[in-house]
Amino acid sequence: MQLALRLPGAAEPEASTDVVGLKAHAHAGERAAILAALDDQERNVTAAAAALGVSRKTLWQKMKRYGISR
Repeated sequence: MQLALRLPGAAEPEASTDVVGLKAHAHAGERAAILAALDDQERNVTAAAAALGVSRKTLWQKMKRYGISR
């Protein structure tokens, strides 16, 4: 069984849309938070990592996972 969730600001799902699980929403939220932190810190990875409360190495790994370039 999957739980249908909507991200804030996302369009209402259509009736034929597949249900997206919690893990996919968590990844989308994490990716959005990383992009926002990078924008807020003018793409400075060290400052963005500090703002997010993670190490620089962890942020680099997550950026690679989500296909985010510097």
